[in-house]
Amino acid sequence: MKFDLFVPRSNSKIVFATVITCYTWTMTSLMRLVVYLFTKPEPNGDGRATHTAAQWAMHFSEGLVLAPVLESLILIGMIELLRALKSSRSAQIFLSALAMGLLHSFSWHPRGLIIAPAFGIWAAAYLFIKDSSFRVMPAYGIIVLAHFLHSLMPALADIVYAM
Repeated sequence: MKFDLFVPRSNSKIVFATVITCYTWTMTSLMRLVVYLFTKPEPNGDGRATHTAAQWAMHFSEGLVLAPVLESLILIGMIELLRALKSSRSAQIFLSALAMGLLHSFSWHPRGLIIAPAFGIWAAAYLFIKDSSFRVMPAYGIIVLAHFLHSLMPALADIVYAM
């Protein structure tokens, strides 16, 4: 696959992560609309009345720290496993995104369809960076940053709704 057309021209890692975040937000928003056309929206309770300050702190630390770090690590592990099995780049991207989508669908099955494109974009970005730098850590760091930025908006919305 040729990703050069979608890659920012800047060498800045911050710009790259921001652009990737815009791509993931666009794709997850489109998938959310498609899913909502065919299913009922996600069950959503009034979080204001049921969460204590400690629960909100745990929710944010999980969503903004643990999820980007651990989920990106799992994603990269799957990509590298598929690479070791001599899978094509397309298969590495698709299968790792599919697996991550399945892992997100336990509480509400359509969530996997909504989030899978973001993981596909992060997988493609990881492969692009890894192929250009020949190192895992810079690619992992950028994917974690993009995942953090992607999770930041819902976290900020939760703060607003909690007030």
